[in-house]
Amino acid sequence: METATLLAQVNDGSRKIERSHRKEQFREISRRTAGYRDGINPEKAGNLRAASAEEALLAYLMKDPGAAGGIAAKLPPEKFITAFNRRVYGKILERIQAGESVSLTALSADFSEDEIACLAGLLAHYDGISLQSGDAAEYMDVILQENEKTKLSCAGAAQPGEIENYLEKLRQQKK
Repeated sequence: METATLLAQVNDGSRKIERSHRKEQFREISRRTAGYRDGINPEKAGNLRAASAEEALLAYLMKDPGAAGGIAAKLPPEKFITAFNRRVYGKILERIQAGESVSLTALSADFSEDEIACLAGLLAHYDGISLQSGDAAEYMDVILQENEKTKLSCAGAAQPGEIENYLEKLRQQKK
């Protein structure tokens, strides 16, 4: 009888430990997804929508470098919100325009090991996802919208015409 009780207690203890580990793993995944404690792209946590669109667009370009011409014409690197993604986007465009590869190996000359690991994670995240040109257009729209928002975040310093133009753009998007 004592053996059965002891075994039950051991099983209960191991289940509690396992549940605790799963909860901690979930919290860590949630923090990473939200960009908290991201040493490579610290602006991600404060600009999650923009950073997610930027990352998806970077993955799209790395998978389909031939699409860079149309994207570069509509979206210059300055429109990116986060500095790390802006730098990656600029390097990708630069390499594509020079006819060079945009593989992780090729980009490793321009970025640190940690930055390449971050890009590898980004590519792994979008590996099973089929990204289309329509998706890229949506990502560009999000980046441009977020860029407009950051410009007008200090509404007191903005010109009245800029605010009216921004509101008109929002109205057009709702239609």
